[in-house]
Amino acid sequence: MREKTQQPSSILATTDKFIAAVPWGDWRTVLVFRREHGGRAYARVRTWNLHRTKSVWYPTERFYVIPIEEVDALAAALQATARDEPMAMKPSWYAAREKADRERYEELLDFGAPDTILERQERRIRNRRQTRV
Repeated sequence: MREKTQQPSSILATTDKFIAAVPWGDWRTVLVFRREHGGRAYARVRTWNLHRTKSVWYPTERFYVIPIEEVDALAAALQATARDEPMAMKPSWYAAREKADRERYEELLDFGAPDTILERQERRIRNRRQTRV
């Protein structure tokens, strides 16, 4: 009779431990897990929706895998958002992107772009303007 040898666990083995379910209204919830993978720890966050007619929960494409070292910083930013207190200046690359969007809109106006194109660019600018620091 051969003796069974236990194989070492793979360094790439992944384990998820359920941490919390955060409801977002009646039809959506966010599940939070602690993931161990490749010797590192992460927070895994995924949105789930309740199908309105079939009453079955299904995952959306929205999910994040955040290194554990960054969780406190992200939590602080989310709490500052709830208090409407900016924590930092807007990154220069983001400000440059906003400027490029405004310049693009002006070019579209000069060229007489169709209203649908102008409206799309206006929405893009409006959405970014709401995020200004």
